[in-house]
Amino acid sequence: MPKLAAKLAVFCRLCNRSRPRASEALERLTQVSEDISQARRSFLSAAISDQHRPLVLVVDDDPDILEALAEILEVEGFEIRRARNGQEALDRLLPVQPDLILLDLMMPVMDGWEFAQRMRARNDVKHLPIIVLSADRNVSAKAKDIGAVGHLAKPFELNELLEMVRSALPRAP
Repeated sequence: MPKLAAKLAVFCRLCNRSRPRASEALERLTQVSEDISQARRSFLSAAISDQHRPLVLVVDDDPDILEALAEILEVEGFEIRRARNGQEALDRLLPVQPDLILLDLMMPVMDGWEFAQRMRARNDVKHLPIIVLSADRNVSAKAKDIGAVGHLAKPFELNELLEMVRSALPRAP
């Protein structure tokens, strides 16, 4: 139950939900958890087939946000790779390139802006689309500076995120 409570706190923060609405968020989170179990089973069979699941690299230094985003996207049919900072993200660009990068800007070791600059300097991966997710007040301007295809200010609604991810990927589930 402590793990569920932690996920509830992250879910409330991501969705900008207040504690009085926590029961609604808990119901949704419980459903998401059940969906994750069911989806993982289906993904095993789908992995055997030739069906391509878009690979999303999620980059965020907050482990709760990183895991919550990864689990939600997995339920929605995406394959996920995780990184806790820009340096880890650079290391995870190969051997299989992600189809999309969800990038936090404010991180230790290497921030999102520096990651994007280094990635864009590499011919083999400079074309990869980025969606910026950040609590930075200038997220719109910074996203434009790094050539992101979209941005969301934290906290954000999960439906907004899913719509943006699907619009950035032509073959999204």
